[in-house]
Amino acid sequence: MSPLLSRQPIGLDEQGLSYSVLAAQSRVLQLLGDGVAGREVATEICRIAAERFSGVGCAILTLAGAEPHLTVLAAAALPAEFCAALSGLEAAVARTVFGDDVAAAVVAAGVEGKNVASAADAG
Repeated sequence: MSPLLSRQPIGLDEQGLSYSVLAAQSRVLQLLGDGVAGREVATEICRIAAERFSGVGCAILTLAGAEPHLTVLAAAALPAEFCAALSGLEAAVARTVFGDDVAAAVVAAGVEGKNVASAADAG
């Protein structure tokens, strides 16, 4: 297996962030080139983002079917309750979904005011 596809943390060398970004980009492109399923690629993208930025969670959302409802395709470092609350939210055209809807989902999931990374570790 290519070192870029290993589960080892993406390191920084003397070139810093650019090395990390190129390594992550190469990892994702390799997965795509190998025909890995989209959900697995999305999971890897979320894992890379959560690994690279300490204390940050990541989710990739999709629209499910003909109805404008969101589905969590992949997530990393986020509480399961939060992801469950995101799934099914109605998406509206020409408006930001990450405003009041996400705040309402956080309240509904009972994770309001919690550190997302801490809540993920506890769950």
